Parts: sequence; C-alpha cells; structure tokens
Amino acid sequence: MSGSTSVIRFLEGQLRFKDEDQLIISCGGVGYRCAVPTSLPPQIGVPGDAVEVWVHTQVRDDAIRLIGFADRQDLEIFETLLSVNGLGPRIALNMLSAFTAAEIAQALRREDIKYLSQASGVGKRLAQRMVMELGEKVPAIAGETSRAVEGKGGSAHPHRTDLESGLVNLGFKMKEILPVVESVLEENSESSFTALFTRALERLRSGARR
Repeated sequence: MSGSTSVIRFLEGQLRFKDEDQLIISCGGVGYRCAVPTSLPPQIGVPGDAVEVWVHTQVRDDAIRLIGFADRQDLEIFETLLSVNGLGPRIALNMLSAFTAAEIAQALRREDIKYLSQASGVGKRLAQRMVMELGEKVPAIAGETSRAVEGKGGSAHPHRTDLESGLVNLGFKMKEILPVVESVLEENSESSFTALFTRALERLRSGARR
C-alpha cells in the first residue's frame, strides 16, 4: 500500500545537515530527513539555525518519506500537482525546483505548455495533461500565488482572482477570461467587485455571440 497521510505536516527545530536536495532537522531529539526542492537549501540557513518547513508525508510499502517546503503555498501546489494522472512526487519536486509556486500557477492559468515543459521529466504530453486537469482550478488552488506573479508585472488587483474564479464557475475558459479581466481592470481599476464582474461578464457573453 502506498499514498500520503497527514501524520506529519510541519516541522520546527534545528537544522543539522543540508545538501542540494535534502535537510535533516532535529526536533525533540529526533532527526527527521526531508527531501526538498533544490531551490530550498540555499535559502534556509546553515546547520545550527532554527528552521521550519511544511511537510508532505509519503507512505510507501517499504518506507515513510517526508518532503519539505518553505511555506504552505509550495506544499499545496505540490499536492495539487500529485493529483494529475501520471505525475508523481519526483516530477512534482522537479517542478518546484525549477519554478516557484506562483510561476507554476501563472503558467497553468496561461496554458503555457512550453514553459511547463522546461522542468526535468515534464514532456509536452504531461504539460498538456496538467493544463487540462488543473487549469480551470487554478483560481481556487493558487489565488495568492497567482497574485504574487501578477504583482511583479505591476498588474496585481485585489479582485482579480475572485473575478476569474466567478467566471470559471459560470463555464468560461481561462483562455477567454484572462484578456477580458485584464482589460476590465485596466479601464475600471477603482470600481467595485460587482461592477467589474458585470462588465467582464457582458464582454464575455458579447464575444460568445459573435
């Protein structure tokens, strides 16, 4: 039997050892080894420092494996990736080694197959499957991470993710939604959520009738 469990979800203790893809953290006199994305060790400190990581617990027939992340958003994106058919922990770790959680969320929203395929082990077919299975869920699973990426480009808006989620729930596709929401926010950035949603919905319905 294999799978995951929430036996251990968080570790806080002293960093005893690290290399490029694992940490050993001492908690209450017990050393826990965690596999981690290669992006994490350079930013987590040095042995002797107090550290904390969010943890996914993988239970296999022959072992229990801990996989650690810098924050809860990374953990949630990792576990969301595991829901994709044919995508296991190794590839999900590769993705979080290559990209931030925000970058993954943004690529899924944009249906950017080429970008996602840059991660080790992710071919075109798997990237397409990720977009197909996860693309419409991104506003719900990664609202804050997608806002973080948008903020880098100067287009963050407090209603953006809620607008996208609401329009997805009405059956529109993200490919249709993104340019309309961007346009509405640029033209009416100070408007209320209701006013913005109404304008976006009108434009999407108008486009569908053409």
